[in-house]
Amino acid sequence: MEKKAPDTTPVVLMNFTHVYEQESFYKKEPHCWIDLTDLEGVNGYCDENAVKDIRERIARLSPYGLHFIDSGNYHYVSKFWTDRIREDFVLVLFDHHTDMQPSRFGELLSCGSWVKDVLDENPFVRKVVIIGADKHYLDHIDEAYRDRLVCFTTDSLGMEKNWRAFAQAHVRLPVFISIDKDVLSPKEEITDWDQGNMSLAMLEGILQILIRRHRILGIDICGECPELLGEGLEAVRVNDSVNEKLVNFLKDQIFMKHNRAVICRIEDPDFGCEERPEGRPAACRVFLKELPENGDGSRCKDKVFAMLMEEKLLEERGLAEGMTVVLDEDGTLAKILETEGL
Repeated sequence: MEKKAPDTTPVVLMNFTHVYEQESFYKKEPHCWIDLTDLEGVNGYCDENAVKDIRERIARLSPYGLHFIDSGNYHYVSKFWTDRIREDFVLVLFDHHTDMQPSRFGELLSCGSWVKDVLDENPFVRKVVIIGADKHYLDHIDEAYRDRLVCFTTDSLGMEKNWRAFAQAHVRLPVFISIDKDVLSPKEEITDWDQGNMSLAMLEGILQILIRRHRILGIDICGECPELLGEGLEAVRVNDSVNEKLVNFLKDQIFMKHNRAVICRIEDPDFGCEERPEGRPAACRVFLKELPENGDGSRCKDKVFAMLMEEKLLEERGLAEGMTVVLDEDGTLAKILETEGL
């Protein structure tokens, strides 16, 4: 049976370094605060006592939710969440690093080895898809694991002409998503690790496809920058802004997967000063307004969100402003009735 988290599921904040005390992105959302600042043996690796403590503190919370897990030094926490899933699934990792290296701390779980440990120990993980890792790190993955891995650099993803085909070919089971924000370009985000070159728009584009085509078991996000606390308020501001954008984006996508909305505006494709990339179809930005679940045409909230859809497909389906739509099976919009008075 499909597990669907209720709309009131809180954002879980795992506070190791006090960094979330400096941010505000979660304050408008139902949220659950887990204080881990008293723990020792947790920075970059996790000793046996800390493993026991962390597992106990998250025991009452579901892995089927959205978890913010502090700096990338604590990315190993993703293993604790995925260890509690009892069905076959695919782990989709957005990360500039593979986190597939042998631990530098003997048998201790670490932020650089946790994906390898998941593959070694979790029988329900059928495949790991690593997105955005640097080629240098990909080249150092042990050959013994490659039959259970699909890896893409940001550049190779940029050449993918059909995102839906990518998801269909490589992600055929429920999905747990783990995001380290060091996958993003330094122009978009500030972390305390070396970073990739993915744009936030590309990250959201891939997430959009995964959410619309697959059952999402849980999502965690790390990559805060505690090293700069007290010294770099700009880092705090940037991280807070990116986190807020991700929370809002994920809420919008999950809402649209289960509900109806009204098209309130369609904007033509705009590539600024650049030409449209070769092979990429023209896509319009479609602005949508939520409808209540009963679909009676009344407005439930004064909130508008957006998605991209191919211009050709909009024309073929006769979609226009004022129409009520729902997501089709392929993750695109389909008309169900016309609504007046918006």
